[in-house]
Amino acid sequence: MFKTVDFLFVGLVLLVATATYVVKYGSEIEHNNIARLEREILTKKEAIDILKANWSLLTNPARIQELAERHGDELQLNELQSHQIISIDQIPLRPNPDRSIQNAKAVEEESGISNFVTGNIKPEGAER
Repeated sequence: MFKTVDFLFVGLVLLVATATYVVKYGSEIEHNNIARLEREILTKKEAIDILKANWSLLTNPARIQELAERHGDELQLNELQSHQIISIDQIPLRPNPDRSIQNAKAVEEESGISNFVTGNIKPEGAER
């Protein structure tokens, strides 16, 4: 009787030791993954800071003004005139898509384009 109980306890101890081993090394692997990801995040943040610094240098108004003066003749740049600025009321409205489709169909019918067949479009009634 005691031998059976002893074997059960030894088996239980081995099972607990195995579970402890698996959990310990699994957590170490995950800890290493977290550390690697944190290093990657830090590297990406440093790269973003460098890019932001470069962007602020590139978009510096004094630099842009100097480039515009240096290359103005080549680019044919002119100063913005007040009559070139319009108000929001002067912007044309977007065309109605339903009317555009109807107009396109009317143009197709008038010009006979709808009967035009290409290699990719099969004529009506043809099998695919």
